[in-house]
Amino acid sequence: MADPVNSLAQGRVLGASPVLRALPAVLFLVAVVLCQKFNRMGGPEGAVLLALLLPLLVLSRDAGPVMAPADPRLTRALPLALGVLLAAQLVYAGARLWHPHVADIATWAFNSGKAIVHGENPYLAPLDPAGRALLGPDFQGSKYLPLMGLPYLPLGLPFGDRGLVATNLILQLGVVALVWRLGRAMGTDTTGRIAACLYMAAPMAILQVLSKVSTDPVAVVPLLLALLWYESRPGLAGTCVGLSIAAKLTPGALFVPCLLPVGWPARRRYAVGLACGMLPILPYAAWSPVEFFRNIVLFNFIRPSDDSSWLMEMPAAVATAARVAVIAVLLAVAVHVWRRPPALFARCCLCTLLMLAALLLGPSPHQNYHLWWLPFYSAIVAVVVMRKPGTVDRPT
Repeated sequence: MADPVNSLAQGRVLGASPVLRALPAVLFLVAVVLCQKFNRMGGPEGAVLLALLLPLLVLSRDAGPVMAPADPRLTRALPLALGVLLAAQLVYAGARLWHPHVADIATWAFNSGKAIVHGENPYLAPLDPAGRALLGPDFQGSKYLPLMGLPYLPLGLPFGDRGLVATNLILQLGVVALVWRLGRAMGTDTTGRIAACLYMAAPMAILQVLSKVSTDPVAVVPLLLALLWYESRPGLAGTCVGLSIAAKLTPGALFVPCLLPVGWPARRRYAVGLACGMLPILPYAAWSPVEFFRNIVLFNFIRPSDDSSWLMEMPAAVATAARVAVIAVLLAVAVHVWRRPPALFARCCLCTLLMLAALLLGPSPHQNYHLWWLPFYSAIVAVVVMRKPGTVDRPT
């Protein structure tokens, strides 16, 4: 008997029925809503993350799905859907600009950026009261890398909280455009439009980006560009991954092995670009290496699990094993990509798989961290929806 998860991931059971073909998109949006509903409920949220991760194990074997011709009704409906969803985003952004409600994440990142432009060391300054309360005064420095707060300064300094919301609106529009491009690169223009619609339809994205003003899009935008450029412009792709890491250690670090290009010349350009992108880190790592290591690296390894993780009630040995498992999965992906470089779709699946694994096995999969995988998964689901019925995987 056929494996239902494998069959759904391959598109075999979708047939020609529009309802069945739309099923992956519906299930994806339901999973996103459940992730939001199960906030701070470690076990149920972990189950949803696991359900999202499992199909990627199958999809990551695909050498490149064959796209089906678009239904003319769908082609006519998509521009309208895009317009309605984009208008909804802009209206919601207008409401948030009128009454901004900025969470601590954006405030801490903004303060870190201000410290940098004032010539201060954000890893020596008391910028993270939560880290201090959790692990003591040695962990009160900024938990963001140098580039995270800087994009918020041009609008944040003159306009305050409204400037932070406006910056995130610009980043959100950038993510939507790049998700469209990613879906199109993996399929057709219709695939790209479906991917953009799915991302904008996910309520968690708009709430985190425009209501909470989560700063994660600063690290995600370069990764979308890197995935689009890894083959044609490996040096620029490496630079984008490096810039993402220079804003936030993860998810950028998870993309490093996934985007390794084919051939030594391209790999050298990728490595040089990666090093160049991470250059903003060096002055602060050299200025205060101990404080930098404590706040950026050590903090993420020793912080206790909170109620957003299923690991909270587990023995310490289980939490340690989970962290080791993330590293093991990362190394396994690195070996796979090195030995058998996959195509764009499979690479996107591997990147998303690693992000979900890091959240599932990490100590605190907070809501803003879901902004890492949402754009990429939207493009993956769009490809599954539009793939030719009956096509099977072609292992890379």
